[in-house]
Amino acid sequence: MDIPKRPSLLYKDDLHKDQVYELKGNIMKDLGIEDINYMFRNTDRNAYKCMKLLSVMQTNGENISYRSEILEDFMQNKSVRQCATNVLIKLISLKNEFGVKTYKFDDTHKDILWKFSVMQSYVKCIDEIRVIMEECKNDVKSEGLKSFIQYIHDIYHSENYKFITEKLPEYQKDIENMKGITIGVNMNKLLEPSEALILTFEPKPFKKRSFLTEFFNTSDNSEEILKKSQFYSLAKVSKGGVEGAFLKDLGQIINLGLEKVAELLDEYFVDSIEELLDYDLEIDFYMAAYQLVDRALQMGVEMVRPQVVDKDQRICEIQNICDLSLAVRMRNDDKTLKRPGDIIVKNEVNMNNQGRIFIITGPNQGGKTTYTRSIGMAQVLFQAGLYVPGTKARMSPVDKLFTHFPKEEERRVDEGRLGEELRELSEIVDSITPNSMVLLNESLSSTSAYDSLVICENLMKAFRSIGLRVVFSTHLHELAYKVDEINTETAGDSKVVGLVSQVEKIKENGKVKHVSTYRIIPAVTDGKSYANDIAYKYGMAYEQLMERFSEHVQENEE
Repeated sequence: MDIPKRPSLLYKDDLHKDQVYELKGNIMKDLGIEDINYMFRNTDRNAYKCMKLLSVMQTNGENISYRSEILEDFMQNKSVRQCATNVLIKLISLKNEFGVKTYKFDDTHKDILWKFSVMQSYVKCIDEIRVIMEECKNDVKSEGLKSFIQYIHDIYHSENYKFITEKLPEYQKDIENMKGITIGVNMNKLLEPSEALILTFEPKPFKKRSFLTEFFNTSDNSEEILKKSQFYSLAKVSKGGVEGAFLKDLGQIINLGLEKVAELLDEYFVDSIEELLDYDLEIDFYMAAYQLVDRALQMGVEMVRPQVVDKDQRICEIQNICDLSLAVRMRNDDKTLKRPGDIIVKNEVNMNNQGRIFIITGPNQGGKTTYTRSIGMAQVLFQAGLYVPGTKARMSPVDKLFTHFPKEEERRVDEGRLGEELRELSEIVDSITPNSMVLLNESLSSTSAYDSLVICENLMKAFRSIGLRVVFSTHLHELAYKVDEINTETAGDSKVVGLVSQVEKIKENGKVKHVSTYRIIPAVTDGKSYANDIAYKYGMAYEQLMERFSEHVQENEE
């Protein structure tokens, strides 16, 4: 066959299909990606599969660029999106017909007729998609979509396709000429039917003649016989004996007549149709990516196409990053808040030769976890070939991504929380490479400050030596104080830097309060947690507690 090789819209070539890392465990949940599943959705039928594609990170920058270029065509050209929508409509129609038969028909001829019908739809689908893509091909810039357009063009002009388009009408006519059969019956000496033989297939079913026809054609012997004949439903005729054998032979003759149809269909059928139908998910993936950006923009969250940087540079630089899942949760909590992105504080990420290991300290609820999560989500979106929250981005792919976030679940009976954390961290250490990324959120907070400091310092030194990218959100201010010491005592090109969640002082009712700004910047920690300010916010400061207690006592006395 001269059918061209099918190009994928998700993988530049077969090699890239294996250059992936599948996120496992709680990573998607830790990074808030599960919160945006309704945003990354075009049709319900492919919603789960599209989200699954997000969890399979592309580790080769070339394939990330390949996807990113295709998405750019969708983002920049309404004509491309409209053509894609129209193509999906055609593919869905073909898929619905193709999916009707989920088992093999018992009767061979029924199976052949089903294939014949689907093949007719396939031919029509190819022709319609070709016409659709002609409307937008001048707007297409990406290698992937150009390859898709060329693939459809090559199929349409292939010898096999031409052969099928020529033969299908012929076979259709043959099938239409099988509306009735002429049977010859031999009689014995007693004028009893002894043998029956199928003589011809007829293009029209037999019908009873009208009264006037009978009246004016009485001399026609065949007409006289037809007038006397009765029409019996084959379903009511006993299938035993001669009748059963006769009907069996009839089925075999019909199958024999369809053999030339079957030969053509079997050669071309399944692979060609399934290869075309695979574009349903692939096109839906990019439409879902467009919807993600569009819905984010509607919520006031800016999105940008990252520049792909070589993996060995180990760079993650994003301007005005924010946590998209936070915007979703804010709007869910307050339905009147249509654009939460307008009020979410944006931050900078500068993970490069000036620092690849971030130790983030600051007050409780100061945005440390949100900052950590936003970096992880951006990395996942980037390695799916999508846009990321921000206004400018340069990013290198990671070969593996790990999270270690607090979770509520049953612990193993033979170890406490510390033992469980150490086991989990040990498993991460056994898997990392210089091109990996590890996101730690309040890790090792279940033990004493001293023990936690010793273990975490060892971890940071090991991470620096290996050279990977790390974000560690922690209350261990003492660890942040040791940044220079870790960099001095440990060789490596992944410099450790301290980041601090900022606060500002405000006066309220004559008191000075510290309020989180949610700005995360490189700085030396002041070692304060500002727990009293958070307690005051929730009415749990000492003065507030005593005031509430006094009011409670007074109410009881009254």
